Amino acid sequence: MLNRLLGVLLFSYAACPVMAMPEDKSEPIVTRVLIEERGPALVANADLGALEAGKTVQVTLRLVNESDFSFPVLRMQTTCNCVRVASEGSEIPARGSLDLALSIEVPRNSKTPEETLSFSIFYGESGMEGIEVSVNYGIAGLVSFKNVLSHHTTAPIGAKSHTFRIPVLVTKPVELGQIEFSKADSLKDLKVAPKENQAAQWLDCTLPIDPTRSESLIGRVWMKHPTSGELSEINLVIEINQPCTVAPSILRFKKTDAEQESYEASAILRIVSTAASKPSENQGRDVDLEWWVAQGKLHCTKKQIAANIYRLHFSWRPDPLTSEPEAKVIRPSEINGRVLSGALRANLTLPLVFESHL
Repeated sequence: MLNRLLGVLLFSYAACPVMAMPEDKSEPIVTRVLIEERGPALVANADLGALEAGKTVQVTLRLVNESDFSFPVLRMQTTCNCVRVASEGSEIPARGSLDLALSIEVPRNSKTPEETLSFSIFYGESGMEGIEVSVNYGIAGLVSFKNVLSHHTTAPIGAKSHTFRIPVLVTKPVELGQIEFSKADSLKDLKVAPKENQAAQWLDCTLPIDPTRSESLIGRVWMKHPTSGELSEINLVIEINQPCTVAPSILRFKKTDAEQESYEASAILRIVSTAASKPSENQGRDVDLEWWVAQGKLHCTKKQIAANIYRLHFSWRPDPLTSEPEAKVIRPSEINGRVLSGALRANLTLPLVFESHL
C-alpha cells in the first residue's frame, strides 16, 4: 500500500511575471483540500473562486490526509514566483491535516480569465517523491489586452481606411462598457469602439489612411476602468501601403545557448506588390535586405523558397563589449528593416519577444 501511495513527480518550470502589487488586508481565505491518489501520484486540487486582479491575496490551504501514512515535509518547490508557500508544521500526519500559508500575486494583465498555479511538497528519501498541489482561481475586475505586449496589423495596399480588431479581456464586476480608452498622438485619427458577445470581447478599430504614407504607424493604446483605476496598455504597429509582409508579425527569439546570450528567430517574407510594379515583375530579381536593432548585434540570412517568398533566419547577441550578467543585458524591443528589389522599396518595423528558456 505504501509503495502505491508514493508517487514520483517531475515538474517543469514556467515563468511568471513579478509585479509590485497592493496586499489584500482582509482575512486570509481558508480552503480545505483532500490529498488523493491519481495513478501512481499524489495530488491535491484547490479552487479559490474569484480573486481581485492586481492584489496579493493570503490563503490558508488545509491539506487533509485520510491515509494511514504520514508525510514529512522535507522541502517545497513552486513553479513560479507568483506564489509563496510556508508550512505551519513539519509533516502531514496520518488521518490528520496540515495548514499551508499561501501568498498569491493575482495578475493584472492576463490572456485568460482563470489562472492555475502549482507547487510540490517533497517527502520521500530520494527527494523526488512528492505531492502535487494545484490551485485554481478566476480573476475578478480584470482589464487587459489579450496580446499583452503588442498588436500588429497590415493595411491592404491602396486602401483608404483600415479596419481591424484588438482582442481584450474584461471580467466582472467590471463591464466593458465602463472602460475609458486613450491613445498616443501618433494614433490621433484611430477610432475605437468596444464590442463583445458571449464568446469574446474586442475593440473595433478604424484608421483613415494617407495614400502617400508607406512607413509603419506605431503608438500606444490605453484602457482604464475609472472606478478601480485598473490600467492596461498595448503597443500598436500598423503597416501602411507596404509592398511586402513578414510572418509572424511578432518575432519570437528563442535562446540557443545555455551558457551565454544567444538567440535565433525565423520568419517568412512575402512580396505583395508595389505602386510601380506587379508581383510578377519582381520574380527573378534578387532581394536586398537590411535589418538593424538599437541594442546588440543582429545577423540575417535569407533563402528563396518560392516566387516572391523568402525564408529569413535571424540571430542576435548582445554587444561584444557588454560585460554585465545576463539579468542586466538590455534586449531590443523591435527590429527595423529595409527591403529593396527592383522598383520595390519598403521599410518594416516588427516587435520582438525574447524567450529565455531553452
